[in-house]
Amino acid sequence: MVFIGSALLESHEQEVARLAAAPEGSRSHFLSGLPVQVTADPRGSLIELPAQFPENGRVVVVAYRQHPDAPAGNGPRLRHHSSWDVIVVASSDPHYPVGGFDLAISEAELVRGRVIGIQVTP
Repeated sequence: MVFIGSALLESHEQEVARLAAAPEGSRSHFLSGLPVQVTADPRGSLIELPAQFPENGRVVVVAYRQHPDAPAGNGPRLRHHSSWDVIVVASSDPHYPVGGFDLAISEAELVRGRVIGIQVTP
């Protein structure tokens, strides 16, 4: 349960500040400038990951297993604190081929991706 104005859960602004505090050029620092686009449970959704280096290509994944992190210290519970096991289902990035291997990515990255829809016609 989230209480407005409560210190029980990190606010959006606190999350952005925490990510932005990472070294410039890092994945976390890059993610701090992106909006959260996936607001529902990402499990089973096709999600295009944010491209820090667009020249590397696009990577689309399906998240299938969540690994919640333990709360750190006495501060608020971190927003988007989990990591997820994902499988690559489409990719133009040679570093992440389809069927190559599963990935573990942060929830902060996953929720800043873009949900992809597929239309199937008979």
